[in-house]
Formats: sequence, structure tokens, C-alpha cells
Amino acid sequence: MNINAKQIKELGLAALKYTLYLNFNHVDNVDYIHYICVLQAAQAAELLIKAKIVEIDKGAIYEKNKKNTIAYSKLKDKLPQISEQKYQIKDEDLFTRFGIYRNDIQHLRIPEGEIDLKLETMKFLFKVIDPLIYDFWEIKVLDFIPDEEMGWDGLDEFIFEDLIKANIPFRCPDSRQKSYKKVHEILSIVKEATEYVIKNYSKEFLNNFDNRDLINRDLREKFEDKSSYRKLKTINNYSYNKYLLLNEVREIINNEIRYENWGV
Repeated sequence: MNINAKQIKELGLAALKYTLYLNFNHVDNVDYIHYICVLQAAQAAELLIKAKIVEIDKGAIYEKNKKNTIAYSKLKDKLPQISEQKYQIKDEDLFTRFGIYRNDIQHLRIPEGEIDLKLETMKFLFKVIDPLIYDFWEIKVLDFIPDEEMGWDGLDEFIFEDLIKANIPFRCPDSRQKSYKKVHEILSIVKEATEYVIKNYSKEFLNNFDNRDLINRDLREKFEDKSSYRKLKTINNYSYNKYLLLNEVREIINNEIRYENWGV
């Protein structure tokens, strides 16, 4: 069997790119999209780790029978055995847990709804794969946002919004800094406005339709001088209307969304 590290790496990065597109372009568990994302993300990690193993020692990729490559579950132990730096995967518990999700889905033991597979995939991408490929090749997960190839303009804004709301650290490429700053500022003002409304208005007053103009005028007077207020209507997944900030605040309060720990 001809094992080529470059080809394995390219295949792994292609799987990573498609995972980014699927995981951040869909809401939770629509048509099993996030089950597919688990399969894709785990496959991407397995291929990328195997690519590095082959770069170091082509023979180390095989099981003892020399016919099959080593299983996902053995990869975290193989790397420190063959690398001079005794390389350790950064979050081994997450790596192992995610592998269990992948195996369960492959063998039709579908995880129950209490597991947020979109969130688990986000964590896996940025706590396992991102440090791994950065340490291996000085590349970042967000180098592979597939918006242009797939005809999607601004997928990076969806990604930044989800990562900030989940408070998941990530490496931002220089080419994406403008988009990141824009989303960060918008979520900051949404968070600040939510805290302001909670402090100054009751939930009953907030949800009374007749009070909408009064609260909206109050928010506009307080926040309209901030550049992020003007940017709010330009983010891709928000449509413009004069109650936009108020609507965001109402959604957070009424759905009891935990906004306190957003990474803003």
C-alpha cells in the first residue's frame, strides 16, 4: 500500500473544511447534520494525525499485522511514542469522548438529544484539531473556512458568533480579523443592552407590545453613538429593522439564554 503523508493531510483538511461548512451553517440537529459533523470532524482528526505519523515514521501507521492502519483510539498514544517532542494531544479526554460519539453514530447508537453535538464538535475543532495542526504545520482551523468555494459569503461571521457565544478560544487568521472585530462589537452591545434592560424594566413591561417604542427609544438614545450599534444591522444573520437590538434582547431574556459567559 502506497502511503503518502501529503495526500493524507490534504484529505484531512478537506474533511475539516466541510465540517466547518456544515456545523456552522445549520441550527442544531437539522436533518441529522450535526451527526454527520461528528463523523466528519473525527475523520478529519484521524487523517491529520495519521499524516503526521507518516511524516515521522511511515511504518508506525500500521497495526502489528501490517495490513491495517492503527485505530482512532490508539492515535493519542502513538504520537508521543514516535515524536522527538513526545507530543501529547492537548485535550485527551475530549479526543476520547468524541471518538465514542463517532463510534456510536457509526454503529447506529444515536446519542440522545441531551448531548449538544454542534457544541461538542465546536469544542473538538478548536480544542483538539486547532492546536494539533498549529503545532504540526503552523496552520489554523479558521484558515479553512470554505465560504468562497461554496458560494457562501460571510460564513466567518456565523462561526465567530457561535464561538464567542460558546466562549471557545480560537486562533483568528489575520485575514479574518475585520470580521471577528465586527461580530465581537455587535455581541458586546447586545450583551450590554440585555443587562441594561434587565436592570431597568420588568419582564412583563418588556413583553407588552404597547411599550415597544418606549424601550426601543431608550436603547437607541443610550447606544446609538457606539459604532457597534450601526454595525448591528449589517451582520449576515441579522435582518434590518428598527427594533433589531430590542428584538435581540427580548430573545435572550424570554428564552433564558445564558449570555453572561459570552466571550466578549
